[in-house]
Parts: sequence; structure tokens; C-alpha cells
Amino acid sequence: MASSVALSLTLLLTLLLALSAHTAYAGTSIANSAASDGMAKPSFTLPTLLKAQYIGVGKYGKVPLSGTGTLLWKTTAVGTGFQYEASLEIGALFYSSKVQSQGSVNAQGIHPLRTEEKNTGKTATVITINPAQQHVAVSGRSGGITNMPFDASGQDLLTVIAQLGTALQHQPKWRVAGEAKTFSVYRPSGLKQWRFQSQGMHTVTVGGVAVPTVHVVQVPVDASAELDEAHHFWLDPARHGFPVKLKKIKNASEFVELTLKDWQEQ
Repeated sequence: MASSVALSLTLLLTLLLALSAHTAYAGTSIANSAASDGMAKPSFTLPTLLKAQYIGVGKYGKVPLSGTGTLLWKTTAVGTGFQYEASLEIGALFYSSKVQSQGSVNAQGIHPLRTEEKNTGKTATVITINPAQQHVAVSGRSGGITNMPFDASGQDLLTVIAQLGTALQHQPKWRVAGEAKTFSVYRPSGLKQWRFQSQGMHTVTVGGVAVPTVHVVQVPVDASAELDEAHHFWLDPARHGFPVKLKKIKNASEFVELTLKDWQEQ
């Protein structure tokens, strides 16, 4: 049971943010920049300093699941650019998991440079991305791969949702069902393709407050393929495009859902 709890919660580490009230947060603004074609690159915001706590519920067969999570996010101006530091720690019965991510931010989005994942009873896995050498190294695993293909737009478990949120902020068409985007995601087993599609606007009640969100669902990259599980995110365009609710459905008898308990942003 503990291993299944670990799987369910770890696959939800793509979560980044949630909110307790429907108030826009300014955060750190990543300014427009001129592109080679003369068009301006889109701007977006990220939290300057955030601490968020979550309550998780779910089910594994006939067994109910419960857990908690703490997310930390920091965006800092460095020279002419920005860098971020983020971590997410999730705990459940007999199980804990922590992911840490550091990297850079520019007008094109978020670029992880180092990701570390540690689960109860397992050796930490570290993924290091070197854009200058276009090299990605994996360490800490017993056996398996030690490097993988480089992708200039590649994300990790902590940044893929934030990157989806940056697109949501400056692309209003996400509010209409059908809009989709595919991300390259660095995982210990290799570079994966995750595709998300908008289901349109949905209202979610968070802490007694009705929040307008964009419901986004993970779908197969290949229409003929099937997903092992489905990830659902309810994203708030007014709050960095980050989720107020997340749900991972493994099958009819296994799911995990995370909802914000406390949000502190400076």
C-alpha cells in the first residue's frame, strides 16, 4: 500500500501552486523582450516568495488515503535575468517525498537546471541540465540511464505546471476547450512527452470561494495510445495560471486529489 501511495502522490508533484482567495497576485514580472522578428515576447508573473500548504485525499482500492504537502517557491532577479528555487514535500502514512528544483527564468519561460527527487526508502535521484553543453546527466540511481537527450524547453516535475501557467497568462485561447500544448519532461527514466488539453472554463470552490478556472487534462500525445493515468488541473488565470485543485486518476478505484489549505505569498 505504501508504494502505491508513493506512486499516486509522486505523480502529482507536477503541482505547483494553489490559492485561498480570488485575489490576483502580482509576484515577479518577467518583462517583454524583443524577438528577432521584431515582435515582443509575452510577459508573465511568478511568485516572488511563496509558502503553500495542501491537504490530500484519495483512495486505493477500498482504502481511503490522506496526506499533506508543503510547497516553497522563490523567484530572484539576478543581473539581467531571473532564477528560481522551488521544493515540494509530501507526507502520507509511512511515506514521505521531496522534490527540489533550481533553474533560470526568461521571457520564454522556466528552465530547470537541477532537480532532486527523494522518496522514503530510496536513494535520491538528481537530474542536472547543462544548456551550454546540451547535456543532461542522471545520478543516484542504481542501474538505468546516466544521461538523456537535451531539450531547450524541457521541464521537470515541479516546473511543468508553472510553465503551463505562464502560457495560460498570455494566451486567452486556453479559456476555450480544445487548446493543447505538449511539454518535454525530464524524468529519471528518460525524456517524456506530456500533452495537456483545455476543457474550457470551470468554477471550483476553494475555501468557500468560487474561483473561475481553466480545467486542463493530460491526454495522450498519440491519439491511438492510452495513458496509464490521467492528470487533471484546475488553473486560475488570475493567480499566475497555477492550479487551485489537482487530481490524478489511476483507475476507477485509485485516485489522489490535492487542495490548498493555506497560501502565504510575499
